[in-house]
Amino acid sequence: MSGNIYILTDGANTKIGCTISLDKRLSAYSTHNPNFSTYKAYECSIEEAKRIEGVIKFYFKDKLSGPSKEWFSVPPEEIDKIVAVLLEPSTEQAIIPAMHGVTIPRDIYDLKEMLLAALAKQDLAAFARKRSKSDEIHQLKNQFAELFARSLQLGTPEHKLPPDIVKKDYLGLDLYHCDKNSEIAIMAIKNQRFQLPHDDHIINFFHLVRLSSGSYIAICTSRVSMPYLRAIAGKNTVILEAAGNLGLYAFNYDEWSWHSPDETGLFLYMHKTPVKKRLSLWAGSFRKWVIERSKLLAQQRVGNKNDQETYLKTIETICEDTTFPLHVRSAEEFFDEYMEPFWGFAWNDEDLHFMQHSYDYLFEQWRTMQ
Repeated sequence: MSGNIYILTDGANTKIGCTISLDKRLSAYSTHNPNFSTYKAYECSIEEAKRIEGVIKFYFKDKLSGPSKEWFSVPPEEIDKIVAVLLEPSTEQAIIPAMHGVTIPRDIYDLKEMLLAALAKQDLAAFARKRSKSDEIHQLKNQFAELFARSLQLGTPEHKLPPDIVKKDYLGLDLYHCDKNSEIAIMAIKNQRFQLPHDDHIINFFHLVRLSSGSYIAICTSRVSMPYLRAIAGKNTVILEAAGNLGLYAFNYDEWSWHSPDETGLFLYMHKTPVKKRLSLWAGSFRKWVIERSKLLAQQRVGNKNDQETYLKTIETICEDTTFPLHVRSAEEFFDEYMEPFWGFAWNDEDLHFMQHSYDYLFEQWRTMQ
């Protein structure tokens, strides 16, 4: 998601901030501080802007001034110099095996022969035999999935997840790289699911996020779709465009397809945000904190009956929203960067008072425990 990092001045003091709507943010400042001026603003991803803002605030924490503790007694040139360095593109890219492919292991050819033989022998006329051979086919396909996951470093296939999983998040769009104006992206957020063109025979792969209790959340980090080759002939461009609108890579690995070898192809879908970065965001996220304490938080009483119902619904929504932005630090930021662009719910909408109060209360509880 695109955004800005900005540097403001007010006399001898300097402020740094980030936003997805620069004009709106600066206009809001004008209402309560007409003396400020904009020193400089940079365009970058909102995720990168958040990272840089955090670095600057930590670096100059001993130079905070004023009762609001938002301004620094530092010349703007000094802050700008550091921001410019931090914005320099890294020469190190997050290269993963899926980007270049891997040598197909010898085991694959043996598995393929066994799977084709098992499929050929399947006797639809005899229920008992059909059941037996279906179990064999199922086991062979699971072995295929495990070998594919190991070879391309995809994480854990769904059938191999440990039993102490308290929640599974299936693959959603990549909020930081999607086209937020595309219909498929908007519907993916509102429906909490998406279907890419010609999706078929889907297999999911996960990474684990450990909770403070020792249990785990399983985060889907890649998804395989194995449509029939005849169905996708000449359709690659359509598939790639749809995946791109969702912020996903779409890698073609037909030679690995195991649903019906030689008849089905294979597309591997992955977030453009690297897995390592996603797991890092998860580790310190507001959403993880709410999931860990969801039943405890639900025992708290806030306001009247309507307030309480909205509060409980808010907890449930946060837990179930697979596209919830993991970098946000306040309710206002959550509304500005997620609720308003995708749902049309603005922070200053008086009709949403109950909802705003619930989010504000939960974020405040979270911040006090950081």
